[in-house]
Amino acid sequence: MDTPETTLQRFIYGKPVNEDAEAGEFDILAITDGISAEDAVLWRSLAVLEPMPLPDAVDSQAMGVFSGLEANLILARAYNYHGDPGCPVYEYALVPRGMMQAIAGDLQTLNEITGERLDVFTGGRETIEPLTLPDPVTWVADRRTMLYQGLINDDGSEIIETLFTLFDALIDERQLLIQGADQSLDRRLDLVQAVSLLVPSTLRGEITFATHVTQSDKARARLIFAEDDSSTDRWVVNVADMGSNPSPPESSFGALLRTMWQGDLNAFVAELRALELMAAARLGGESLVEGLDLVAARQVLDMQVIAGDAVPVEQVQDVLENAPPEPGPLRTRYIRRLLDHALESRDNTVSDA
Repeated sequence: MDTPETTLQRFIYGKPVNEDAEAGEFDILAITDGISAEDAVLWRSLAVLEPMPLPDAVDSQAMGVFSGLEANLILARAYNYHGDPGCPVYEYALVPRGMMQAIAGDLQTLNEITGERLDVFTGGRETIEPLTLPDPVTWVADRRTMLYQGLINDDGSEIIETLFTLFDALIDERQLLIQGADQSLDRRLDLVQAVSLLVPSTLRGEITFATHVTQSDKARARLIFAEDDSSTDRWVVNVADMGSNPSPPESSFGALLRTMWQGDLNAFVAELRALELMAAARLGGESLVEGLDLVAARQVLDMQVIAGDAVPVEQVQDVLENAPPEPGPLRTRYIRRLLDHALESRDNTVSDA
């Protein structure tokens, strides 16, 4: 049965509870029509997530987004039924990548649609309805500024440099494990969202994460939260003690972000928005690292053209032919640079272009 693009097929996994509130063995408790039992087993193997070890159902909540098959994503949520660590409940939903791009990687939306307490199921693989996505919320400048300003208010302006460190670690091949974070799901999601908003929206779906795992060596997300790092090869960053952390290698995009950050949050957010518009015109199917390298290189080229630095004419021509800036001063500078070269070299081919 076909379902609209705004619906997410899902299943719930855990221990069935009988009338005497006694839990049985782990099993699929409920499932939508569009998923097979084989699909469910595969999704669980890809989406490694565990509830927080806290004696309250709400406080024990954890959430993650993971890479699935055929470029789709898996949204997972877990909590302890009645706060009992021996009775965890898990929900998994399939998120098409195009849908994730449509909501611009908005974690608040994903949090809200899975945030309801899961019903208690008695077993039998009940049929349930898919989740429904609301209309996407745009990450306008004011909303992005509020998120970053909230983090600065809580942790000081140093949090911005912390975000850059987390970013460089998660896009490195070793990926990232975060320690020392607030145990609240909302606070952890704010940290993930703040890092993901450094990235153009077309690439945000590549930033997979899990807000709590117990076996870091089995986790498949780029960014995970865990307290035990004994079995990991990941970069381990303790956000409660940034001075004790190793420094992951600085990426080209990370270097660009540090250049953009001059202590003015409004100006920084405006530059992020400009990068997003440029990326939308420039990118088309690249991986996270490839796409970020292309965006960083293009931004550096734009800055060189604005400054009047010498740049290869082939790069100028490629920009104007394949991904020109929006009409305005920057496009005029590119055109003028190309025409100046044509006049200097009497290059009719460039002049025609």
